[in-house]
Formats: sequence, structure tokens, C-alpha cells
Amino acid sequence: MIFPITLYSVLHKMNRGDFMSGIGLVLSGGGAKGVYQIGVWRALCEFGYNNNIDIYSGSSIGAINSFLIQTMDWKEAANIWLSNDLSKVFFTDGVDSESLAKTIRQILFGKEIQFDSLFTRDGFVELLNTVGLEKLEGTTLDTYVTVANVTEIPEEVRALRTAMNWYEGRKSGFTQYVHIMKPETNFIKDILLATSAIPIIYQPEKIGDQYYVDGGINDPLPIYPLNERGINTIIAVSCDKINYQTLKRKYPSMDILLIYPSRNLGNLFNGTLNFDNRKLKDTYYLGYSDGKKAIKKIDIVLSSERQRSRQSTFGRPAGLFCTNRH
Repeated sequence: MIFPITLYSVLHKMNRGDFMSGIGLVLSGGGAKGVYQIGVWRALCEFGYNNNIDIYSGSSIGAINSFLIQTMDWKEAANIWLSNDLSKVFFTDGVDSESLAKTIRQILFGKEIQFDSLFTRDGFVELLNTVGLEKLEGTTLDTYVTVANVTEIPEEVRALRTAMNWYEGRKSGFTQYVHIMKPETNFIKDILLATSAIPIIYQPEKIGDQYYVDGGINDPLPIYPLNERGINTIIAVSCDKINYQTLKRKYPSMDILLIYPSRNLGNLFNGTLNFDNRKLKDTYYLGYSDGKKAIKKIDIVLSSERQRSRQSTFGRPAGLFCTNRH
């Protein structure tokens, strides 16, 4: 257990023979690019595929979105993204993106090494207090949230080291997948703060005596926990282009429908940290368009799952279906 709370557990190893039926939805990290996932979700809902989802897994903004879509309908989730000044939600008093980029570069290249974080989480906490997470209490969920446990990194260098690791594409600490089954509102808020604690931007989040940062820096598209659970079929929505052959080699026993943007959504500065409302709307509608294009392939995936539930899967080759292949 990561946390001294019996309602939650870290993913435990299961034998591949312990197969579960059902469809999983995996949502990647990506900051502001996460609105793309809400557009895809709208398409899934309009065609009724949301009713086929039994289990969720998310990193960073993907974890936040996984709770939004389990708490409210797609219209309300889209409204959260498109009708708020999210730059002030995530960056407290708002920030000029060029100034932010300059500050981050100065820190990463050693010009400003005395720092804890650039922003507080006050705006995000306020938002979480308004989205109705308490409606999930008393229900049974099956949701995994990815976090990076950085407790073992010495406190005096924790912020800088995790930031440098992130910038250089290295993992920090060790990855944990928190399984939320019987939701408790305050814990959900804590774990969503932890999974979205971007190094440099925010301080590591403390829960109990452990410290956590953004789960997306270690596992941006957390298929792993669903594979370990024996989930055979997933829809994975990434905010960035993914090499689907790599996924196929990594998860050969799974049927995966991979959906990613049909055009590049930008880098750290003009994409991940860019909460400009016009950019958000454009990204949202791109997700909606790409989601609708994926519907036919979703039919193939769901048909495969229905067939699997009627017959033994041993010896049956699994497949991976990718939208926007280029």
C-alpha cells in the first residue's frame, strides 16, 4: 500500500491467466492538450460507446479527465475546459506563456537553482471543489491513477532533480498506480493534485509521509495496470503521436485502439502549458473530429471483445488498431 487508507491500493501483480472481460479507457498526460480527450469522449458518447467502458487508467491530465467524465456528462466536461480561464486555474494569477517559458529555461540551465515551484495549486483546488466529485461517494469505481513517488530523492534537491529528469526524458523515483475503488472526495483531490504536480511548475504533493510528482513523466500512457489486470481490450487516447508498433510489442496479448491527434498539438511551451482559450477550442474540436473517424475501428475492437467473451482466447492473436496512422 502507498497510502494508509484501506479503500485504495497500489496495483498488485496478477497472473495473465486471471483474465477479465470488459473495455478499458486509457488517457494520457499532456496538460492543456488534454482537452483533445474530451473531444474524443464526446464522439464516444454520441455513438453510445461510453456505455462499454468498465475500467479507467490515466496519468496527469488524463487522470483528471477520467474523473470528470465519470462525474458528469460530456457537455459539462467540455464546459469545464472551454468556459473557464484555465490559465488562472492552473497558474494561479495567470501567466504570459513566453515569460513562463523563459523562466523554465533559466531554471533548467542552472541560472536560477533556488526554487521550490513557480505556482501554487490554489486555483486547481478551487476548481476541484466545484466539479461534484462528492457525487462519486458511495459508488464503486475501477480507476487507476499514475503517480511518480519521489520520496527517496533528498528534499534539498527534489524539485530540481525531478525537473531535470523530466526535461531530459528520464524517470524520477518509481512509478505507482493507485487503484481507486470506493471513492472518498478528499483523497481523490489529493491524488489528482499528485498526478498533475508538474516538476518546476508545482511542488511535489505530500500524501501521508510520501511525496509525489506528475505521473505522466514516468508513464504518460498508462496501459500497464490494465494489462496486469488482464483487461483484453482498451481504447487509448494520447495527446501526442505514439508509435503503435512499440505498443504492440509491449502488449502483445491486448487489442488496442489507439487514438492520437491528426496534427501535432505543440511542445511543452506552446502546447502542454498553453491554456489559451482559442487553442483549447481548436484542440477540443480536433479530438471530436478524430474521435468520429475512429468509430468504425471501435466497432472492430468491440466486436473482437464480444467474440472473445464467447470463446477461449488461448492461441488467438491479438491486434492493435491505430487511427491517424502516418
